[in-house]
Amino acid sequence: MALLAYPAARRGSGIAVELVAGLVLTLLAMFMLLPYQGHGWGYRYLHGLIGSAALLGGYGWITLTGRISS
Repeated sequence: MALLAYPAARRGSGIAVELVAGLVLTLLAMFMLLPYQGHGWGYRYLHGLIGSAALLGGYGWITLTGRISS
């Protein structure tokens, strides 16, 4: 569903652009700074992205249902 939020982010509606930017920048930083976390702490720092992904999923749902009802 979060991938379906692309049109909303492209239009710049609401906070979709900021959510996508936050997801992308955090993922890039984590994958560069913590390349291998198999032993140790794991990817616990990525749990903060769940809320952003859920909100983007909401934008995706709105996009999907808007296409169906039109």
